[in-house]
Amino acid sequence: MNGEYLTVSDVAELFQVNPQTVRRWIWKGKLPHIKVGGTVRVPKSGLDSMMTFKSDHIKTSKSSQVNRQTSVTSIITQLEAARNQIRTHSGEVENSANVLAQLRESNPDNE
Repeated sequence: MNGEYLTVSDVAELFQVNPQTVRRWIWKGKLPHIKVGGTVRVPKSGLDSMMTFKSDHIKTSKSSQVNRQTSVTSIITQLEAARNQIRTHSGEVENSANVLAQLRESNPDNE
């Protein structure tokens, strides 16, 4: 029987996850199991479907990371563009202030 079935700990080690994650998979019906006395065993034959689930989960996680990275890159680009616009407008305001100050100096009667 030991050759055909694995413990929760064995499955957790195989998939490199916490044993509680394996119990959750069992509880959600994603992993077939049997109860032997007070323990749970997972048939080796039931691991094929879990291999597919796990690899799909990893692909989705990596895809999400790429999407987040793309979003972060996009936000950084937008922030840099906004910063450049602020610098441009700050320069324009400074030039306007200088022109106004020169006009006031050249025509003190209008103050």
